[in-house]
Amino acid sequence: MIRGLWILGLSSLLLLVLYLPSAHPPQRFLAQVRQDHGQASALWGPDVAARLLEHALDTQDAARQLAQTPDAEPQAPLAVEVQRMHQRLFANSYFQGFDSLLMLATFRLAAMWHWWACLATFIALLFCDGAIRRNVRAKQFEAHEPERFALYLLLASAAVCFVLIAMVLPMAWHPLVWPSTPALVSVLLSRAWVNFPRSG
Repeated sequence: MIRGLWILGLSSLLLLVLYLPSAHPPQRFLAQVRQDHGQASALWGPDVAARLLEHALDTQDAARQLAQTPDAEPQAPLAVEVQRMHQRLFANSYFQGFDSLLMLATFRLAAMWHWWACLATFIALLFCDGAIRRNVRAKQFEAHEPERFALYLLLASAAVCFVLIAMVLPMAWHPLVWPSTPALVSVLLSRAWVNFPRSG
């Protein structure tokens, strides 16, 4: 079931990434970026929102530089044709919409990554607690529960698939969704680890 959930979630994400730029103009995704930036500014403050936007723009610029073709030399007609073909292929509304969609997803990923240092201590404590619980269970000869392990792992997988799909949808989400999802997934994974059956 968990494998099927991952296949369904990643397939849905791929279809949405390919479909949404054809269904919405680039301005729709950029408007959503502005709305997300406004929500982040209202919740976290303008300085944090500006850092999120700057990080997203830097990531987007780095990706463009990697994909950019080198300037054509006057004496290289083949390079000129490659440059023209590149411009015809990517200078259309679909790829502009795709670029805007990536900008939206990058901004939301930056909103998640910004709080990773704060969440690291919480996540470390969760897994330390899980290790202690496993050790206590082993000393008390308590049986692990594979059903709970599968349930927690399924819920964690569902949360990851949800947030990946939510990142590309041009709709408003509360800014707390992005930092709270890694915390929720960490809680579920730590509970799954506590109930992971011991070998032998």
